[in-house]
Amino acid sequence: MTPYQAAAMDYRTRLGWAVYALGTAVWITPGAPVEAFNVPRPIGERVLARGPALPVINIPGPPDRWALLTQPHIGPRDEILDLLAGADIGYAYAGRHHGRVADWGIDLPPTRHPGHEPLSWVIPAETSLPAARTIADILAA
Repeated sequence: MTPYQAAAMDYRTRLGWAVYALGTAVWITPGAPVEAFNVPRPIGERVLARGPALPVINIPGPPDRWALLTQPHIGPRDEILDLLAGADIGYAYAGRHHGRVADWGIDLPPTRHPGHEPLSWVIPAETSLPAARTIADILAA
């Protein structure tokens, strides 16, 4: 078993997430039970300073970006997309990325993209997931 397959198995067992592994990638499909905001690191740091604790993944760059993991949004997704319009913030939800159909998932550590260091946890997924709207409101402030 590769380290990537072992990580996927750990996420499935420990967190109950439907996680997949192929090659050097480990991912979960956005939607139930996880959504994510992909933000520049400085914006992620601001969210951590102002908001609730949440799982955060470092996506090595340059520039570094962070994935902020949340519960799925309960209301219309346009509420969040409108809040973040024009910002350098991606929103992955239910098979979509920022309003467009996407065939990719939310990459999880220890995914390794060619030419980059592996993804790592800034705050591990032991932290409960906050509501997507709570984080979107902080991002929009």
